Amino acid sequence: MWVTRTDHTTVVPDSARVSGDSLVGIVNGERRRLPLSETTVPRAEELSLERTVTLVMGSTMLLAVAWME
Repeated sequence: MWVTRTDHTTVVPDSARVSGDSLVGIVNGERRRLPLSETTVPRAEELSLERTVTLVMGSTMLLAVAWME
């Protein structure tokens, strides 16, 4: 997860969760509490099965073509 703060800095908390009016997580090994009022854009990385399958299939086909030549 990436959190953009109102001062335009970005924080990357581990094990983030919402607690009351704050986002709580570990930042650089320390527990941090970020008030939601000081955050503008929380973003989370999402896994995509379609992109993963496409990548694996494409890589396999490229390796097969390279091996045949």
